[in-house]
Amino acid sequence: MDGVELCPLCCESCIRNGVGNDHDDSVRDPFALHNLLSSGTITVDLHDGHFPCTHEHASDGWHLVPLRQLSGYTEDDVCCMISFLTEHQFLRATCCLGTNQRTLYIRIYLVPTDLPNVRGQLRHRSKAILTEGGRYLQSLLPMISQVHDSWRADEHYQAQKYLLPREIVST
Repeated sequence: MDGVELCPLCCESCIRNGVGNDHDDSVRDPFALHNLLSSGTITVDLHDGHFPCTHEHASDGWHLVPLRQLSGYTEDDVCCMISFLTEHQFLRATCCLGTNQRTLYIRIYLVPTDLPNVRGQLRHRSKAILTEGGRYLQSLLPMISQVHDSWRADEHYQAQKYLLPREIVST
């Protein structure tokens, strides 16, 4: 699930300025997307079908997920989980609006706890953060679709294939 593909929302200036190209810093950044585990996508429905291009893009060419503002565009609890998990370095997420303008595709990149060059900081999170992060991951991981077309924000219907069986979601 690799490749740089530009979001259809992006303006010509984004494209001319090399949106989606790795920055020099990403080679030294252990949290750069190419160092993480490309897991799949989650889709959420937007309230009004409006999701502005912020002209901030990740190395995969998609928008950086606007963590604080995401809940304003959707009422899904998924956004709260993604925000928490991103803030506490459990995952990274990028997003792209689908061609129907009502579905937001969110790419999920998991951060391994043994990620090189982070000096063990991922193993030394508070118990409260680990507990909440584990709870959110348990809910979120079975929602991650591994259908290749969704990685490209392609809205053709296909049978779903999930990262984890959906039956493991706790009650």
